[in-house]
Amino acid sequence: MDQSRRIDETNKRIDAVREELGQEIRDVRIELRAEIAKTNSRIDRLYEVIVRRDEHHKLEQRVADLERDVSELKRRLAA
Repeated sequence: MDQSRRIDETNKRIDAVREELGQEIRDVRIELRAEIAKTNSRIDRLYEVIVRRDEHHKLEQRVADLERDVSELKRRLAA
């Protein structure tokens, strides 16, 4: 009888520890999801900045090309 009671108490403790660990795992999952969402947001912003820089670089190149063309046209008109 005493052994049966100890087994029951041990099983109850195991169940309690299992529930406690399960809750901790759920809490960690919630925190990880929040961190992943923040990281994804940062990646999205970084992508936008990279795209803007690329577009800016392309525009700078087009302006430089246009300035060169205008200079060439002015040179031809002056000749």
